Amino acid sequence: MLRFEIAAVALAALLAFAATAHAGKVMSVDGATARMVRDPLLPRASKTALPPVPRGTRIVAPAIRARAASLPTAERKEYEAALADAKRTRDALPAGAARAELSAVIANARRSTRAGSSRRRASPRR
Repeated sequence: MLRFEIAAVALAALLAFAATAHAGKVMSVDGATARMVRDPLLPRASKTALPPVPRGTRIVAPAIRARAASLPTAERKEYEAALADAKRTRDALPAGAARAELSAVIANARRSTRAGSSRRRASPRR
C-alpha cells in the first residue's frame, strides 16, 4: 500500500514538473514589482511564433477612408465636444503613460480632421 502512495506522489510530481517545462512565459505584476513566470496553461513561444517576414516586404499604411470634416453638422459638433472632453481629461492627467497615450489618440484624431492627401505611404522593411 505504501509503495502505491509513493508511486502516485512521484507520478504527480513528474507530471507537475513536465507541465511547467513546456509552459509559456508571462509577466506577473504585483504592485510596483514585475517578474517573468511560467504559466502552464500557455503554450511555448515556439508554438505560437509568427513566421518570419520575407526580405523586401513593404509595409503599407492604409489610406484614411473618412475625415471628420466631412461629417454632418450635428455629428461634427458631437465629435468636437468629444475631442474637447478628451483634451480636458488629458490636461488633468499627471505626466506618464496614460497621458502620453491619450495625447497620441488626440493627435491622431486631429490628423483625421485636417484636409489633405490620403495617399498610401509605403516604407521598405529592414
